[in-house]
Amino acid sequence: QHPDWYLDPSLRPPSGTALDDALDVFAGTLDPARWRVDEMSLSVEQMLSVLTTLPDEDREWVRRHVLRSRMVVANSRIAPGSRQIVGALHELRGADEARRWVQIEEAISRAKDEAWVDQAIRIDAAEYHPIAMGAVVGVYALKQVTMGQVTVDVHLLLLTHGAFVAELTWSNEPTSQIELTALGLQLLEEVGAAASAARGAAR
Repeated sequence: QHPDWYLDPSLRPPSGTALDDALDVFAGTLDPARWRVDEMSLSVEQMLSVLTTLPDEDREWVRRHVLRSRMVVANSRIAPGSRQIVGALHELRGADEARRWVQIEEAISRAKDEAWVDQAIRIDAAEYHPIAMGAVVGVYALKQVTMGQVTVDVHLLLLTHGAFVAELTWSNEPTSQIELTALGLQLLEEVGAAASAARGAAR
């Protein structure tokens, strides 16, 4: 289906190994005494199964342009169920598609802010801050989420460079926009380096 990949191997998308390598580095920064870490792949259909409010046009776009996704989920060993860290990497067909994916995910997040106002899990407040650092763009969001009688901060970062998107979520775990952005940049740097190495090996 892609004969140009054989004529120019640099056009071939890197394997999922690049995502794995970058997420392994990320997982290694989490203290195993505090966190139980699981890694998993996400198929496009698995993602779409939870994105029920996504318009049909956007769902078809996701099927065409999201190549692969991997994630690390870390749950607190000290207070199970109360704290969680999620790091995900998505590979798109190109830089334009990656930026579009960030826009879609931000729109989904904002829709939840409006919908989850009278639910068992309630979003009481949310603020969004765009990020633009040359070729790196994205958005950071801080939300106050109430579950029962407990209100916690949830931090969300969406950051893209090239064909990759880093997605980080800190639930009831202290962090900041600066710290989360630094981690997102590190993830993008790691996956970019791994992808370049994979393409070089294919030549």
